[in-house]
Amino acid sequence: MRKRFLDSGQPGWQPLAKFRVALRGLSGAAVSDFSVLYKLLISLPIILLSLVYHPWLDSLLVILVTVVMLIAELLNTAIEALCDLVESRYDRQVRHIKDVAAAAAWIAILVWVIVLVVAGKNLVHHFMAS
Repeated sequence: MRKRFLDSGQPGWQPLAKFRVALRGLSGAAVSDFSVLYKLLISLPIILLSLVYHPWLDSLLVILVTVVMLIAELLNTAIEALCDLVESRYDRQVRHIKDVAAAAAWIAILVWVIVLVVAGKNLVHHFMAS
């Protein structure tokens, strides 16, 4: 789809192309940024077990905080990469920008950990009661 303000991009509506670009970005982040990969690997079994053993609303909460955490991680990675591209030397303002992006990711990770711990605890109780 052409971007009117930038006058760039391919003409026409291309949802599959956008989906491929998004998957390429996610896989690239998972491969190049270990923090994204290990969080995906931790989240997937808990999400799957939650979908099987928890009420749908609990599972939805686990999925929601995982998605928010991944979005924060991906944006943090993109902001840091862009900052490094624009200014390769140390710069106080760039450091502040990177610190703010990292803080946003950290807050999302903290909420994600809390929800996963509670979900994991509930799964353990479910299995112990069985």
